[in-house]
Amino acid sequence: MGSLSAVILILIKQLSPAYSVEFSLDGLKLIGGYLKRIQVFDVERPGKISAPIISQEHTGIVSAISCHPQLRSVIAAGSYSSSLALYSLQTQRPFVILQGQKKGITHIKFSGDGTKLFSGTRNDDDIFCWDMRNPGELLAVYKRELTTNQKYYFDVTPQDDRFLITGTKRGQVLVYDLSSSSSNTDQGDILPTTSFTAHKDCVNGISVHPNLPLLATSSGQRSLPQLDDVPSSDSDDSENETSLNTTELKENSMKLWWIGQFQ
Repeated sequence: MGSLSAVILILIKQLSPAYSVEFSLDGLKLIGGYLKRIQVFDVERPGKISAPIISQEHTGIVSAISCHPQLRSVIAAGSYSSSLALYSLQTQRPFVILQGQKKGITHIKFSGDGTKLFSGTRNDDDIFCWDMRNPGELLAVYKRELTTNQKYYFDVTPQDDRFLITGTKRGQVLVYDLSSSSSNTDQGDILPTTSFTAHKDCVNGISVHPNLPLLATSSGQRSLPQLDDVPSSDSDDSENETSLNTTELKENSMKLWWIGQFQ
């Protein structure tokens, strides 16, 4: 069982929860996304309070953070106000604004070599792939089926940076071959090269093991029971009744898959 090692205090005038958190690659800093600001904490000195990173570009909740795998002072941050930017932790200012997303950003991730940044939004079918060699340039758009506001995660195979993996609302896992993706978005959106059914409900969680060909998936969503009317009897004193329809299949689970090599 884990044990509590430190408590980090945030000295501000009003209470504000963290909506996203991410460790730096060296594990020495913890980066949190808040309402209209980003906070960086020193893990070795948990009582030390750093000045918040405040940007006019992030007017809403900072909902997603990703650290650049090669440049330790660079992070990407996305917000529910659809803004996406690259920040320098040294200057504590954004130096690139990525424009094009129209809905709230729920998840972002750099590729292992740092040349690509993937971003996904809520209630939107598109995963954007941004070219970090030409910051601000959209490299490709990957299609998936997503019609809810919940977070749908995706991941890139860390061994070779070749495959992008995500889930759908129908319980499928989609796999895109990044090596065959076109750099010309005029040729249309990119469809998955491989897919399989993993759950009986929406696949919202995806994570690839850093060293082994293992894929973790999770399923489930917020749902309300359907009320079905029950016909009243012939008795005068009987009232119309309702019953809960529980026939709709739901699944809240996590699974591990041995994926080997996608063909």
